[in-house]
Amino acid sequence: MKDQSRQKIKKVIVGKTREFFDRKADSAPKILYVNLGAECNQNCNFCLIKGNEHKFPSMDIREAKRVIKDFLDAGGEDIMFTGGEPTLRRDLPEIVDYTEKHKNLNTISIITNAVRMADKLYAGEIFEADKKQKLVFSVSLHSDDPVISEKITASKGTFLKTIEGMRNIVESGRRMSVYHAITNDNFRYLPRFCAFLKKDFPEVRSVTLAYPFPQGNALLNKWIYVPFSSLKPFLIEALSFLDENKYDTNIAACGQFPLCIIPGFEEKVIQSLAFGEEKISGVVGQDVFHEFEWGSKAAVDFYKNKHSDCRKCILSSYCQGFWKEYIELFDFDGLRPVTINSFTGNKIKVQLQSLSDVETTASRLAEGKLNAIILSDYEDEHLRDLVRLLKERKSLAVITKPKNR
Repeated sequence: MKDQSRQKIKKVIVGKTREFFDRKADSAPKILYVNLGAECNQNCNFCLIKGNEHKFPSMDIREAKRVIKDFLDAGGEDIMFTGGEPTLRRDLPEIVDYTEKHKNLNTISIITNAVRMADKLYAGEIFEADKKQKLVFSVSLHSDDPVISEKITASKGTFLKTIEGMRNIVESGRRMSVYHAITNDNFRYLPRFCAFLKKDFPEVRSVTLAYPFPQGNALLNKWIYVPFSSLKPFLIEALSFLDENKYDTNIAACGQFPLCIIPGFEEKVIQSLAFGEEKISGVVGQDVFHEFEWGSKAAVDFYKNKHSDCRKCILSSYCQGFWKEYIELFDFDGLRPVTINSFTGNKIKVQLQSLSDVETTASRLAEGKLNAIILSDYEDEHLRDLVRLLKERKSLAVITKPKNR
């Protein structure tokens, strides 16, 4: 696996400082984040780039083109432009046009606050460069209230520009998702924000939620963190609303939650980590390549911790625990081991005495959700059959055995 992953990225990272954690599983990465530079027109109080700008100076356009070509020629499929704020580059239309010339290309994503996209002339240049309609946009919007939004972004006068930029994107016919960072300023209004998206931007069908990652501004502004005991009811209400309205809802891999505070939605974290580990190569800048890392044991041990009680949790094998910085602030506030009795998802009580029992168990699983399989009795060979079947189908399940076994 390491050889396969490194081989694809080998030419891309020539001459760059490499920041690696060992990856958790076999992967064939298809996605590359290209950091075009740390310059930004906002100063979000959770930004992980601030304070680390030296790692991501403006990428020379020749280097950007080389990186894109080498990755796509090696079998990559998706390019994601990030920053800073990539739309601050006057040559972004040229870079988009160049990227679209590659046959392997699936999509180009621009991760943006959309402030610059409010300028119809500039937005038009971006859209004109996108002759093959490969562009999708991920827009950062952290409140439907201008005052709260501009407190979070520390940039007055930008809220209405972001909204106007989003409207320009929608009118162009391009797909758009929304990225929403949850802080102490906006967590109470999560359900209202979701209702706002449904009403004002019905075209948006994908939403990513994120808890601040402790780096950059987020380490300087520790007041932005909200304890889970306070956040949980608002988060569950928001996730329920998005689920009921059939949104594609994601939890950012770098801004995830421990599983015990999102009962009924555990798959949002599990699937995000698995997708990133399998599909994302990492972030490449002018001088640095930072490999995607969130599924690796080394990264988990470095960034996170668990309470001793977490060993009692039936979800422990899936859950990574949480940021050490959160624990320093709030101890283990809001984190509680999940038991069979407290698990709110699909619970199946079965015995495994035959292949028929294995197949029946698999047929009772809730697709795309985390299931709890409670074994009343079993034969070892049929338990192995069930585990193998779960892996083949990529089903999410925890299995509990009788205490006497």
